[in-house]
Amino acid sequence: MRSGCHLGFSRAGVAVLCCSVWLAGCGPQVEPPPPPQPMEYGHLDPSVAELIKETLTQIQAEPSNPEPRVRLGMVYQASEIFDLAETTYEQTVMLDPETVKAWYQLARVRDRMGDLDGAIDAMSRMIEVDQSYGPAFWRRGEWLLPGAADEIGWRGFRHIG
Repeated sequence: MRSGCHLGFSRAGVAVLCCSVWLAGCGPQVEPPPPPQPMEYGHLDPSVAELIKETLTQIQAEPSNPEPRVRLGMVYQASEIFDLAETTYEQTVMLDPETVKAWYQLARVRDRMGDLDGAIDAMSRMIEVDQSYGPAFWRRGEWLLPGAADEIGWRGFRHIG
């Protein structure tokens, strides 16, 4: 049985989204949340730590711009810091639900974290936003095949080509 929100957010992401929507309707515009940061940088390669710090500085300069957040998520993802990558991508799609790269990478991170339902939800949302990226269909189809009837899984593959 699949759990979570159909928009592709984890339960924690849904809570953050609800609070954000509530706050947005209750007074002055609220600044986007600060991006997640590692507790310490000592365990990271120095070049990765520097890239994270540079990207955080870019986000501070343009907190509503989704592109630096996508880059930060990808740095975390490539460094296998999946919890920070997931949070970063969730923040990005809250800022701009049309950010296709963030939805796609959020799905990939959730898959790596073992959250198959969350991965399928995020990839489905990505496909709703942009149906032109074939790998999104086959990856979602691949995830659906083992746990669902063959017809549901094959439906995920049909859009390739």
